[in-house]
Amino acid sequence: MATTANAFVLAPFTGKGDFSIWKQKMKCILIHQRVFKAIDESYSTNETADKKTEMNEIGLSSIVLNLSDSVLRKVGQMDSAKDLWNKLEELYNDTPSVPYSMSHFRNCPRHISPSNTSKLHSMTLLLHTNLYINKLIK
Repeated sequence: MATTANAFVLAPFTGKGDFSIWKQKMKCILIHQRVFKAIDESYSTNETADKKTEMNEIGLSSIVLNLSDSVLRKVGQMDSAKDLWNKLEELYNDTPSVPYSMSHFRNCPRHISPSNTSKLHSMTLLLHTNLYINKLIK
């Protein structure tokens, strides 16, 4: 996240990266802009309707400008920063951090021989475990 004067540059969330990190950075930007209240609805009692609308518009536009086109298509048109934030959490928060990534499968044997049968069996169990965890969480 780079800064130019008071403008922050955040790589758009593409749906493929770590949502929790992007969300944390985006929250910091919204707090810096003094508009995160539009998402957590922690308005002070003396906030006017116009001020709440302004916070929502700034928050909504900031989030939209930090999403890729494919993520925007997936979430659809939203009129409130809070609704957009909640939709993003619904779609991407539940993505588990699976104990093993696909990089663990790079060493999977390309052919079956007596020497690598046990490795193949271990990789198969690992794959099935990861698929099972994903099904449980969704």
